[in-house]
Amino acid sequence: MSNKETVKSIQAILIMANEKPNPKELVMAGMTVLHQYNPASPNFVGQAEAEEFKKHWDSWIKNNMEQVVYVCNSEEDMEQIEYQANMESIPLSIFGNGEKCLVLGPFSAEDIERVTHELVEGSIQY
Repeated sequence: MSNKETVKSIQAILIMANEKPNPKELVMAGMTVLHQYNPASPNFVGQAEAEEFKKHWDSWIKNNMEQVVYVCNSEEDMEQIEYQANMESIPLSIFGNGEKCLVLGPFSAEDIERVTHELVEGSIQY
C-alpha cells in the first residue's frame, strides 16, 4: 500500500445467534489479536505481518474505530469463517475452545466483508 492509497479498515465481532458473549470474553478476544502482533510475544506472527497489521490499525484508529457485529447461526459457520480468515492472513482471535465470539481485524473492510458476506449484521445488547 502506497502512502497515497487509503484502505478502509474495520474490526468485525462475530457472535453466536441467541447468545450474549460475556464482556470479559469480548475484551480477551481483542487482546488475543493484539498479543500476536507484539514482538515480545511468544506467539508473534512475524515482522511482515506485524507491519501490515500496523497499517490497518493506524487506519482503523484514524477512521473512528469502526466495528461491525455479525451473527453466526452455528459453530460450524463460525469455524469456517475462522478458517477462511486465517487462510487470508486476517488478524483474528481464537474460536472453538468454548468461546462464543470471534474477532477479526482491524483489517481491510474488503477482506473482512469477503469472509463474512453470508452473515447478517447484528448487535450486542446488555
